[in-house]
Amino acid sequence: MAIRQTQHVLWRLQDGVLEGYSPKVIVVLAGTNNHDHSVELIVEALMEIVKTCRDKQPQATVILLGIPPCGQYDNPLRRKIASVNAGVASRVAGMKNVVMLDTDPSWFVSGSDASISHNDMYDYLHLTRSGYSKLAEPLLNLLVTHLKDCNIP
Repeated sequence: MAIRQTQHVLWRLQDGVLEGYSPKVIVVLAGTNNHDHSVELIVEALMEIVKTCRDKQPQATVILLGIPPCGQYDNPLRRKIASVNAGVASRVAGMKNVVMLDTDPSWFVSGSDASISHNDMYDYLHLTRSGYSKLAEPLLNLLVTHLKDCNIP
């Protein structure tokens, strides 16, 4: 199985995956597989994805999801992800038609040991149905807000 990284998402966007559509909203969740890159490089890659979405579909609102935490217990990668999310949030703040939904670690991390439950991430990286449910509610609220003026049957 090939690992998909931000550069693969960007290639697909540049290669026409958004052509022939006129979406009102584009939701992006990317970056977790770039764990071996620097914080700055991941932030830049995510910003390039946002820019490409805006260039290809200027009428759409881009909702960029923060990278969820990973690892059963606190670890350097969680802190790196938090830095990426903070960097992206500061870059998209005030951008027209771009919203960041930071995946609040408290949705997944709990207890005195700051652990993630296997019920939310079976391998402490990939979301389970329960994990996606925790992400879905705030995302749904954002989608409703951004789609409320559209006449969607």
